[in-house]
Amino acid sequence: MTINIVMSTITQPHLGYYIVGNNKFRNPVFAFLQASKTKEQVQWVFNDLEYSQNNWTLEPTESLDTLYGLRAKELREKYDHITICYSGGSDSNNALMSFLNNNLKVDEILTVHNQQGGKNVKNISTNDKSASNAVIAEYELQTVPRLKEIHNLYPDIKITNIDVTSNIVNRFINFTDSSWIESGTGWISPAAGSRFDISKIPEIRKTLETGKRICYIGGFEKPRCGIKDNEWYTFFNDKPTHAGPDHGYLYEFPNSNYELFYWGNTYNSLRMLTKQAFVVKRFVESRPELYPYFQSPLNADKVLKVHEPLLRQLLYSTWHESIYFQGDKPVNDWNMEYDDWFWQHKELSHAQDIWQDGIKHIIKNAKDFILYENDKLVGFKKFYKRYYVGKFNGTPSRI
Repeated sequence: MTINIVMSTITQPHLGYYIVGNNKFRNPVFAFLQASKTKEQVQWVFNDLEYSQNNWTLEPTESLDTLYGLRAKELREKYDHITICYSGGSDSNNALMSFLNNNLKVDEILTVHNQQGGKNVKNISTNDKSASNAVIAEYELQTVPRLKEIHNLYPDIKITNIDVTSNIVNRFINFTDSSWIESGTGWISPAAGSRFDISKIPEIRKTLETGKRICYIGGFEKPRCGIKDNEWYTFFNDKPTHAGPDHGYLYEFPNSNYELFYWGNTYNSLRMLTKQAFVVKRFVESRPELYPYFQSPLNADKVLKVHEPLLRQLLYSTWHESIYFQGDKPVNDWNMEYDDWFWQHKELSHAQDIWQDGIKHIIKNAKDFILYENDKLVGFKKFYKRYYVGKFNGTPSRI
């Protein structure tokens, strides 16, 4: 099967895009297939101008909570309708509270989940924080209680809570071959690649059709910081920038936009990102036992198993570790641990086969852009941007 490579019109450059020769692509699948065909280099662009001009070595004097509030304020002033994409996890919870704690109106909270798919497959237990169970348990143990709290405190906020299991499955059943990978934004794990195809949901289309300037806000991403040659850097990679309802799904609605709450390109975003990098730097400098986990290169185990649980407590005053539940983050990219339920349903064999067809096509035709670790296929290779923050005041090279 031959996939028609689509040259993108980059309508949301703040989310990043790829350049292959004279062509630009939002979807990495198309970029990698094109580069494999033409043997050209791939360049990932992610707010290069704004980030390169920012002084990452100058720490803002404001507190993180103040800077979160300023970010929320500028988004509120820019759009008519604010929708927070809310999982209940630390990132989206802090984004939401950055509005509410500063008396900034939130019009809607959008939660999409696949509980129906996980029903009778996964156990709801606080004792199992594994990534394969977390996506199911997190909804029951964290998302639902938080949504109830918010409804009681802010009854005017519309809460849109939708099970998208059928959307996920139908994305593959409706295709007869690997052409499903032409849709979306580049996340190709079964659930993550489908859950934000929200334009098909009548309730959401009704809002989109109002013509208002609508913003969906995603809680991506915690700062990725590390030590290289006794210097402290903050990193960005392309994978998180493809999660969420951007124009890869909402191309019918130019009045809609998708914003990363943390990884933005505005003045307030940059000050917030810089402050985060300094807060993490000081914390790590004072704890030599952490040095190996922040030493470059940063692999998935370091970031997802050490950085994630540490940073959500360090950076978010809105997060209460002792009473909130959050599971492990998935390490894999394509066959993500969050998708474990998808493979446990024998009646989904057709959908599973169609998904596999897409993967086989990519492996065959874009092999130079595929990442393996210990001979195990992980997913696409990542593209990185790195910015110098300052000298690391420790001695990690001795570890």
